[in-house]
Amino acid sequence: MPVLPPKAHREELSDFAESSFLKILQRDPQVEQRIRSSELPMELLRDLYRKFGGTPRFLLQIREAIKEMDTEMLKKELAKVELPTDAEAGELQKIRDKYFDDIFTERLYGYLSPESQIALSRSAVYGVPVTLEGLAAAAGVAPDVVAVFAKDWEDRTFAYRDTEKSLWSIYGLLRWWLMAKISSEERMTAHKAAGDFLNEIHLQKREGEQDLNWLDCLMEARAQYLQAKEYGQARKINDIISIRFERYGIYEEVVQLNQEMLGYEEHPLPMNRIAMVYECRGHLREAREWYQRSLDASADKTAEAGMAWNGLAGIDYQQGNYKDAQDKYQKSLAIASLIGNKQGEATVLHNLAMIDLILSKQDEALKKFQTSLELGQEIGDRRNEAAILHGLAIIDLRLSKYDLAIEKFQTSLKINQEIGDREGEAATFYQLGLLAKSQGRAHDGVRLIALCYLIYAYIGHGEAQNAFKSVSSMASELNYTKEQLDAALKDLEESYGEDQGKGLLEAAFGKGGI
Repeated sequence: MPVLPPKAHREELSDFAESSFLKILQRDPQVEQRIRSSELPMELLRDLYRKFGGTPRFLLQIREAIKEMDTEMLKKELAKVELPTDAEAGELQKIRDKYFDDIFTERLYGYLSPESQIALSRSAVYGVPVTLEGLAAAAGVAPDVVAVFAKDWEDRTFAYRDTEKSLWSIYGLLRWWLMAKISSEERMTAHKAAGDFLNEIHLQKREGEQDLNWLDCLMEARAQYLQAKEYGQARKINDIISIRFERYGIYEEVVQLNQEMLGYEEHPLPMNRIAMVYECRGHLREAREWYQRSLDASADKTAEAGMAWNGLAGIDYQQGNYKDAQDKYQKSLAIASLIGNKQGEATVLHNLAMIDLILSKQDEALKKFQTSLELGQEIGDRRNEAAILHGLAIIDLRLSKYDLAIEKFQTSLKINQEIGDREGEAATFYQLGLLAKSQGRAHDGVRLIALCYLIYAYIGHGEAQNAFKSVSSMASELNYTKEQLDAALKDLEESYGEDQGKGLLEAAFGKGGI
């Protein structure tokens, strides 16, 4: 059940042998001619290899620099290089880097025009390959201008391009050196411009042009905004990622991302996200503490305060304190209505309707569900739509309208699966399992509830234990042995990977399911 792209890994390159070093140098016709004519004596090249040539990341710049570098100047510069024999590897590399930058990198950078130098140093803020449009945004020049500059950067081995995908990258090991060439103010301006570009690319769903998935694009935008000290923008991006991760059940990453944000700036929004994770995992005491911390840090009548009141109400709801929950939900609803937060209004109305259901106030619940659905549809909130359909299906069950309930549950399930809401998906499988059992299909019911348990367990949700108790109880009623139950769970995990539960639903309710 993959939800994220595979992670890349770093693999260090081994040093070149002297023979390989010389062969690579001679691949450039100009360097080969200088070697053939003895303008670059072999002993000088061997000295160059001893001091720098074994390191792969130096080689291209060395080759580019010695195309034009005066031979006597090269001899003098190499004579200055003193590498201590007793230094540790890390310290030795720093010393070698410093000499290399002074002799080669600085010289190649100097071959560029001042305008090209600034554009290059600004473009070095990117940690991912980008199009010329992306380079232009960070560089602060027109795309046609950066296209000319980029060719020079490529020639001087500061950048390289993927010709198949039309993407450009600044050599990673040169990025910090290049960024140090401009002022901190100019760096932050470039970081912000890069963040704006990536954010806009995401909003336009054009990540593919940069060969990025949504997560890589947003994480890079977040990093750029943080470097620019644009914490408000970084927080917005962080929240988009957090919401998606929360739906997928990737809770640890949600906590990590928001703890990082709090390290930059104390703000109630990341506190709310952390609280939600604790709530989902069933750690209600910690969740209440974080929601209260968010409320204390929030200004009056702000979206963050509304979220905190909604969260605190949710904890009361789970603990059966319905009167306290209603009071807090009303505070959250008042804030959402005041500031025009339709998504907040829709969410709270749904939650209040669920309390009405528990208190057997079906007519009041139905009104709130309908209003919540209308608000959610105005803003395209599909998660709310799925939740409302789930609630309306429960009302249908109470009215013995089983076909309508099945239809609404399955539509809710389909939406949850499409948007990746694992918690909502699991909860709907649970209700469908209870429905199958009530209609005399206990074997189908136990499998659907078992699938609910597997999803909860996979995402680390706090309801996993309760779901397992239900599965175990139903399995016991059906005289399953422990071995049979374990085998059934394994089979369910495999079948879910193939059809996301469609086969189970068809077995329980016939064709025409999700």
